Amino acid sequence: LTYLTFFVLSKINLFNALSFSKTLTFLLVLSYSQILSFKKSYNDFRLSLKSRSITGLSLKDSYNYISSVFFYFFNKSLKNSEEISQAMKSRGFFND
Repeated sequence: LTYLTFFVLSKINLFNALSFSKTLTFLLVLSYSQILSFKKSYNDFRLSLKSRSITGLSLKDSYNYISSVFFYFFNKSLKNSEEISQAMKSRGFFND
């Protein structure tokens, strides 16, 4: 089922599929930009770890690395969600 989902998503252009709604397209653009930003940050973390370690990591070091990366992405996602929420509110997405 997971393979089928990824297969179908690889064949469908989501931007064209959601082009009927301006709001859904905007939300897709926001989500996609966040995914690309997180992917770049993760690759930077991975490359920095690889460049700073000569030998393999011990179990403790790998746990420290994973927890640090998780903490970074958790804080970044909270900060980004607040900024995006404020931006969406200023553009009239919420009717509060």
